[in-house]
Amino acid sequence: MTVAVHELEEFMASPPDRPSTLARRFDTYEGLRQRAQLYQGVRRRPAAGGF
Repeated sequence: MTVAVHELEEFMASPPDRPSTLARRFDTYEGLRQRAQLYQGVRRRPAAGGF
């Protein structure tokens, strides 16, 4: 039990770096958004064989 209390105290003293996590999620979102836009552009383009 004392180990858990000690870990909680350490966490409270220096919590994980949230901005970096948020930035990583934003980068992931931007990558997915760009791929979705690319797929939409490909889908709108007429087929090469007239199909």
